[in-house]
Amino acid sequence: MIGRVLAGVLLLVPLPILSGPLASPTSSSEREETTITFELANTVLNESSVQVANGIEVLASDWPALIIAKFEEQTIFGRRQGSCTASLVGPNVALMAAHCVDPKGGDLNDVTPLIPSLRIGDRVIPFRCEMHPDYRDRPRMAYSPRGSADFALCVLDDNGNRPQALKAMQFEVVDTQSQLTPGSQVLLTGYGCESLRIVDGRPQGTKADGKLRLGDVEIDKGPDSIPGAPAYVTIRSKANVEPALCPGDSGGPLLSGITAEHANHPRRIRGVNSSLSVIGDVFISSIAATGTTIFRNWADRWLAKNAKFNPEICGLNVRAGERQCRY
Repeated sequence: MIGRVLAGVLLLVPLPILSGPLASPTSSSEREETTITFELANTVLNESSVQVANGIEVLASDWPALIIAKFEEQTIFGRRQGSCTASLVGPNVALMAAHCVDPKGGDLNDVTPLIPSLRIGDRVIPFRCEMHPDYRDRPRMAYSPRGSADFALCVLDDNGNRPQALKAMQFEVVDTQSQLTPGSQVLLTGYGCESLRIVDGRPQGTKADGKLRLGDVEIDKGPDSIPGAPAYVTIRSKANVEPALCPGDSGGPLLSGITAEHANHPRRIRGVNSSLSVIGDVFISSIAATGTTIFRNWADRWLAKNAKFNPEICGLNVRAGERQCRY
């Protein structure tokens, strides 16, 4: 492991290699609900420190707006352990990967998002989530997210009784205007594993050690560069050398404006960790980019649709530096 740990998690849930759509539904017609309970990163992570393979360990206290969930889920292949990361981008809004709340049971026609919650102290508060329609309306894949619009926005249904921890928090800011281009310097965040290797042509990570890691990387391909995946930006990482996403890093933020060594400078979320694949001895980390019309137009519609909850998203309807938004 090269570098230093952050208190956080990388959320690539299905991660392995892209595969075709699933076949017809199983005989089970009942929906077995997966319980996904997020907690503040500084509650979940080891005290020493967010995590990316070959990344730098960092302190969880520098990342108060990261939330992490570990859970057991029922998939068409049986039960398995999962984890997801999300970012609090306002006092009552979380941004995460759509595949983290994508129903995973036997009914392949079920597109109703799972209902995650946020545990703070003795309270467990439900989220109301919506998957991006360009993601939701695609067929479910065996091992991968449905598509590149791998975004979910979730509003915290706290009935106006906000936990004290959220009242005092500074929230991450989403950049929906700037487009990432090849060579753009960015920062990966993750929690999925300490190191990553290629086994039989697939990525395999070591067991997570509960630390958050960061990794300085650059964009290889920008939005609209991959046929059929217009929202993706990609990062190429040499195996065992450069930072890459781990299985388990889904939903964590891709950031700009900072480096692993200087994470407290003004920073912006530029994307959501989505998937990992392998080409030869190179890992390809795919990130759903927020600086696209695909995300921006949908987020604006989502804000209007959920107006009764008074949602605030730093970088969209609240400016950086205002209220509780970071600079």
